[in-house]
Amino acid sequence: MQGNRQSKSIGRQEHRGATKLVDWEGWHTGCGATDLAFMMAVMWQRDKHRSFYGHQLTNYYRHLEQNGVMGYRLEHLTEDYRRAILLHLCTPAYSSPT
Repeated sequence: MQGNRQSKSIGRQEHRGATKLVDWEGWHTGCGATDLAFMMAVMWQRDKHRSFYGHQLTNYYRHLEQNGVMGYRLEHLTEDYRRAILLHLCTPAYSSPT
């Protein structure tokens, strides 16, 4: 929650026996590949990224298919993932104070 514990910014949902907390302050809709790119390309060390990113993208894609996503191929996910990496590389320069 990063220090923001106001009740209006926290949602609670029961899902499969687990309680999940959501911080609504910074939420937005977008391409899931952007979150994957942040986690894998930005946060992981290079060796881990090289070893696992293909498997993780394939696994994510299988979950999309299992949950009814149609017309979005693995090639599209891979392209979106690569574009998201470029976006994340620009983020520090864009968000730094002037």
